[in-house]
Amino acid sequence: MTARRAWLTAAGLLVALALLAPYLVMLFTALKPEAELRSTPPRLLPRDWRPGNFLDVLADAGFQAWLRVSLVVAAASTALAVVAAVPAAYYTARHRFRGRSAFLLLVLVTQMFSPTALVVGLYREFFELDLINTYAALILTNAAFNLAFAVWLLRAFFGSIPRELEEAAAVDGCDRLGVLLRVVLPLSVPGIVTATASP
Repeated sequence: MTARRAWLTAAGLLVALALLAPYLVMLFTALKPEAELRSTPPRLLPRDWRPGNFLDVLADAGFQAWLRVSLVVAAASTALAVVAAVPAAYYTARHRFRGRSAFLLLVLVTQMFSPTALVVGLYREFFELDLINTYAALILTNAAFNLAFAVWLLRAFFGSIPRELEEAAAVDGCDRLGVLLRVVLPLSVPGIVTATASP
């Protein structure tokens, strides 16, 4: 048993090292001075370690602008996707209505389209709405492409919550919105965090 555990540990460490190797190469490359990037033969470890390279990049005004745009778009599109996915996922998890399966299938089918296949249509749509070169275009596009995954993920979490908890909250005087906000959402925090981190 001890030998088997040691073998599994060694195998796990090898797999972890194989997965981390590209990131280590990137890190060592980032710590090299510019002259060593073109040296032959190439070396894995830098001769002259330059951790200040990271500070130089962070101090660059262009990088700061790109980082600010990325953070704004990522935060806004994630928030929009989750806010839109919560009621849709909750309703489809708790109610049976005509067309529910078709709706869920349609949501799933949207994940099968390559974003590049829709570039022309999206550009024309945003051109007509005068949204070219705006935050709104990026936010709406990212939110739309991440919405389907969030709906399916949260629907599974909402479906796993016992109905009896909601019925007990309704007996205590909670309306449907109160049940969602006070019972369902607190119990679904792991799913919401996962849906937030996935985009």
